[in-house]
Amino acid sequence: MLLVEDFGDDLFGAALERNPGYEGQLYETALAALVRFRDLDSSILPSRTADNLAQMIEPGLDHYFGVPSAKQPGIIRILAAALERISPPRLSFVHRDFHVENLIWLSERRGVARAGLIDFQDAFLGDPIYDLASLVTDARRDVGEALRDRMIRDYANETEQSHDAVADRVALFGIQRNLRILGIFTWLGAVPHKSRYLALVPRVRAYLDRDLMHPAAREVRTALTPYLELKATAARGAES
Repeated sequence: MLLVEDFGDDLFGAALERNPGYEGQLYETALAALVRFRDLDSSILPSRTADNLAQMIEPGLDHYFGVPSAKQPGIIRILAAALERISPPRLSFVHRDFHVENLIWLSERRGVARAGLIDFQDAFLGDPIYDLASLVTDARRDVGEALRDRMIRDYANETEQSHDAVADRVALFGIQRNLRILGIFTWLGAVPHKSRYLALVPRVRAYLDRDLMHPAAREVRTALTPYLELKATAARGAES
């Protein structure tokens, strides 16, 4: 049995392009969907452990930072340990790629039903704050500090969690996601007709740099510092 519904093509991203003033309303609707995820029966989904998630940064270490293969396991272990420390007591649905290009604005509906959701085939059982990190570190759209802080605050309030605990998890999941994205976009940028992905790299790198400065990311930042510095030196050389 297959249930199919045509949501149309009014992506949140397109709606925001037409009218930036919708930003608050659309992001509030996206946040309402995230809160609802916690109530979904997701027991049939595969779970993702801290080790699983940490292993997924290999493309970034390899293709973007050029970390020698012998050094990669140590960085992965440090990130896995940081993610393990923030593991929530209760796991639920995680979309995995939750951002404005995978949300469709259904303006004629009410409440959370105004968010049509696509591209959920990689969903897993985990911490739903992973999706909050995806929303506020959107590779295809600048998400400002004020909006990011508002989303963290509102999610913490709606789910009755500590603001600091939510912020810690957003930062670490943001690091995990954006290390992986940097590697994939760098790799794709070398493929014929896919160089457009390279234009997104500076935004993703800015998100990564910001999250690495979060207190919860101290050990991860220390492990990556030599490669951050090498990348900075290479960039200065290219400019001179």
